[in-house]
Formats: sequence, C-alpha cells, structure tokens
Amino acid sequence: MEAIAGATKESIGGVVLPIARAEDLVIFKAIAWRPQDRQDVERLLELHRDRMDLARIRRHVAELGAALEIDRLRELDELIARR
Repeated sequence: MEAIAGATKESIGGVVLPIARAEDLVIFKAIAWRPQDRQDVERLLELHRDRMDLARIRRHVAELGAALEIDRLRELDELIARR
C-alpha cells in the first residue's frame, strides 16, 4: 500500500516505527469521517497543509468513496475551503 511505502521510520523509545504521512492520515480519516476524524482532518490541515499534496488526497478520497458508494470528496472539499 502506498501509505506504508511512504511512511517515515522514527525511533521511539528505542523501537523503530513507521509513521504515516499527514496526507495519508487525512485520506483514512476522510473515509471514516466520524466527528473526531473531521476534527483531526481540520488540525492536520492547519499544521501541514502547505506540505500536503491536496490533489493526491482528493484523488484517493474520490476513489475510495466511489468504491464504498459514498460522496466524501464534497465534504472534504468543503472542510478544506473553510481552512
């Protein structure tokens, strides 16, 4: 999966762990879209928007949304526009 391949490796307490990119977290959270996920997406955008590939995020959210038969892209775009 693209998210795992793009993860950075960080040493935490002597254990090396893969850390997902902020944009991959946005993709996952945009699909789940519970109230906490929406808040997390807002915060991730506040912190990392200038370093995110929004086109990639939109593409993956559209593809996953279509597979799940949900229109999550419109809601995500509305949130992005507000931020």
